[in-house]
Amino acid sequence: MDNYVILTDSTADLLQDIVTEFDIHVVPMKLTIDDKSYYENELDSAEFYGMIKTSHKLPTTTQVNPQEYTDCFEKFLKDDKNVLYVCFSSALSGCYNSARIAANELNTKYDCKVRVVDSLSASMGEGMLVYKLALQKKKGLDFEEAVKWAEENRLKICHLFTVDDLNHLSKSGRLSKTSAFFGSMLNIKPVLHVDNEGRLVAIDKARGRHKSIEMIADKMKKYSDGVKNDVIFISHGNCQDDAKELAEKIKAKTGITNVVFGNITPMIGTHTGLGTLALFFEGNQR
Repeated sequence: MDNYVILTDSTADLLQDIVTEFDIHVVPMKLTIDDKSYYENELDSAEFYGMIKTSHKLPTTTQVNPQEYTDCFEKFLKDDKNVLYVCFSSALSGCYNSARIAANELNTKYDCKVRVVDSLSASMGEGMLVYKLALQKKKGLDFEEAVKWAEENRLKICHLFTVDDLNHLSKSGRLSKTSAFFGSMLNIKPVLHVDNEGRLVAIDKARGRHKSIEMIADKMKKYSDGVKNDVIFISHGNCQDDAKELAEKIKAKTGITNVVFGNITPMIGTHTGLGTLALFFEGNQR
């Protein structure tokens, strides 16, 4: 059981308590705000959202390159540990390809191995997969069993979210300027998810914030029908009251009360902006 370590990246938005409890290793991503670069772990969420409120430029992110992954993985291989790395969706970032390049090279040099799993997920959806994987490791899954489990269960993790600022999605290339303009004028709030290919896709829209929150709770009830959720994750971009409202609506509709709240950290927040509200759970469809 202890012959491997679980790694993920900072886009997983995992709470530090979970990271510490399960000894999960987090690869920090890099971003640039107002021409100054930071590793994500150098900024807390409150500081980051305060900075983008006053910034005249949209923050940018930088993927981890193969050499950085090599340096990260190799220190565990030298300690005779296999590495299971659960990566940010390959449809949203080039990090998966960089990690595979590093893994392929290292696997020719060491007896211990690196396995890279494309989570096909983002934010706390990726984090939920890693958390549940860590629980399986604690139950005794060996290295190859854990790789197989992650690959077989990744599409069970559902993502539903909405954003408050359409212009931010437009600036990051996720929404056309025309759609953002008219959507803002009409107070339209999109509801999005991550599909089976790991892509960010709009699936519905609502008039107003409260209706979008109601819609997310309704869709969760539908998508999780027949699936037992012992815990759900809710993350937010500096909108804690909305996160609590969503939790209350889910409780009323499903009876689920075990909720882990988290912040949407800088790497994800760079592309979604203030006011993003996201729900993650196990379901029967994405």
